[in-house]
Amino acid sequence: MTDEKKQKYLEKFFELIKIPSISALPEHHGDVLRAAEFITKELEALGFKNISYKYAKGHEDMAPVIYAERIDDPENPTIIVYCHYDVQPVDPIENWTSDPFNPTIVDNYILARGASDSKSHIMAQLFALQELSEEWGEKWPVNIRFVMEGQEESGGENIEAWMKEPETKELLKGDVFVVNDSHFATETIPAITYGLRGIAYFQINVRLGSTDLHSGEFGGGILNPINALAYILTKLYDVETGKVLIPGFYGDVIDVSEEERANLAKVPFTEEDFLKDAGSARSVWGDTNYSTKERISARPTFDANGIWGGFSGNGAKTIIPNEAHVKFSTRLVPNQKPEKIKELVMNYIPQIAPKGVEVEVEYIHGGNGIMTDVNSPWVQMEKEALEEVYGVEPVFDRGGGSIPLSALIQSEIGVEPLLIGIIVASDNAHAPNEKVHVDRFFKYIESRKSFYKKAAKVRKNQQNQQV
Repeated sequence: MTDEKKQKYLEKFFELIKIPSISALPEHHGDVLRAAEFITKELEALGFKNISYKYAKGHEDMAPVIYAERIDDPENPTIIVYCHYDVQPVDPIENWTSDPFNPTIVDNYILARGASDSKSHIMAQLFALQELSEEWGEKWPVNIRFVMEGQEESGGENIEAWMKEPETKELLKGDVFVVNDSHFATETIPAITYGLRGIAYFQINVRLGSTDLHSGEFGGGILNPINALAYILTKLYDVETGKVLIPGFYGDVIDVSEEERANLAKVPFTEEDFLKDAGSARSVWGDTNYSTKERISARPTFDANGIWGGFSGNGAKTIIPNEAHVKFSTRLVPNQKPEKIKELVMNYIPQIAPKGVEVEVEYIHGGNGIMTDVNSPWVQMEKEALEEVYGVEPVFDRGGGSIPLSALIQSEIGVEPLLIGIIVASDNAHAPNEKVHVDRFFKYIESRKSFYKKAAKVRKNQQNQQV
């Protein structure tokens, strides 16, 4: 690839990055739609047909799912490609060293919100197909269906409901479902993710009465909602052992086998690097029966994600606040079901809630985890493509995050997902100063080209199986 072409690709990539498609913030809904329009034009230029915005019934006010297809020959293998075009909020903005939506290159890293998660994956796919189109001409040897959503970073309600509609299963017939939202093992060692954790997300609201109270007049005679909330949290998680205390929480957990422990031990990982990537955190933490790598990928978790209530300004204000709130999430291993965890949590918290306050529990969203077969021919094809471009054998890894869509692909569409991507921990995805290395981005384009070329050698009449 020439330097001139690389510069052209970067300029186009930056055009998409500059659109602040923050799906979690209603004031950016128009920007989310602008990002969808940008991608639609790029798909049209590549000759994709039947491009449309998909909304599940009752979700028409949400971010659209972009659907597009290019089916040049029914005998070609059909590859479904997923990406998401929305991004996380940028808070705290003061911690950014530059404008998060004005991409800059610093030390050969592209610095901007969405640079790694996940607009790099979108543009790498499009650029790879653009280059291959120049080789293939008018008739491509692979069929491609794109599914791009704009709500992945805020729950994915529209695509989840759309995936469950009967027509969608017919629309998304294919041989493999490539999910572009995963990670590398290191800056130079690629990884194929074969497992992801699920998630169940909650909010607890504790209320006292109708107003804040003077702590001198009422303290000692009224239960403080913040104190009550702190008590509840200690009954949900044991900070000393790292264990979740919700009864039945571990009931469906399949323990890490010795074989898997050996495989995970091959993934490049050091606690020193882990702590550095965690913002120079002081020490690792968690269940001492498992390694840090196992704890962050193959074991369930409990984390408070936000807590608020009372006075937090400068100086002092001696009040008993009327309300206190916490958001918390549980990361689940594949055999755990969010619906069951929801039931356990909703039943348990009222039992431990102290009297004197009103305690409300909200279930916000959830998604299943997944496990895929590393011996699948499509996984092996991806392994060969990555090794060809990067010159090293990729590792098989379990991811600690959640992509609820991947589980829906298995359960609703009936196609095995193939999880790939170029995010590394130090890219600061979801955090200030998100970035992606320029070389990693361009090599990812080459690896997509290699994968599609390998797929092009497979004809339906030569296949004895659907992946």
